[in-house]
Amino acid sequence: GLVTSFIMLMVNHGKNIKAYVEDKSAMNLTGIGIFLISFMLTAREGVEIAVFAFAGQYPALSILIGLALSLVLAIGIYFSLVRISISTIFQITLIYLIIQAGYLFGYGIHEGLSALKSLGSLDSNSLLLTKAYDLSQTLLDHKEGYLGLPLNILFGWYSKPEWIQLVSQYIFTFSLFGYWSRVRRSEATA
Repeated sequence: GLVTSFIMLMVNHGKNIKAYVEDKSAMNLTGIGIFLISFMLTAREGVEIAVFAFAGQYPALSILIGLALSLVLAIGIYFSLVRISISTIFQITLIYLIIQAGYLFGYGIHEGLSALKSLGSLDSNSLLLTKAYDLSQTLLDHKEGYLGLPLNILFGWYSKPEWIQLVSQYIFTFSLFGYWSRVRRSEATA
């Protein structure tokens, strides 16, 4: 709900946010300030991913590689901010947030079904637990697959969803994209 309400805020007030950020950044940010902000935001996201998704699962070398990549990303953001408009950054961020919100919605349904099953409230043979597909023994495994793990982190890929999870996730995701498109069309005609 929190992510979805933030998405709705960005969709409904995106033009005002863009103008506000452009005005404030033009007045207050230096080159070093932009670099530090991008580094801190990127590093914070990396720490958040590590804490919530991988707690204790990976060696220190992997963590250091992640920090080095966040530094490279921060430098890239610093040098590209001059050429990329704030509007483009907001649009890319909004697309990513919508994809992640859809994943969280679908995965929440999956976790709810798993909880009901483990509590004995849902039979193992229930139609609600029918898998749409199972790619967990391939490179696309969302927990350990070489392709599946990055796809899971970046785009909310899940290698063995139940039908209800899969359908709900993509209906939710496409509904948010449709809402955004409708708001953009109405703003263009206004």
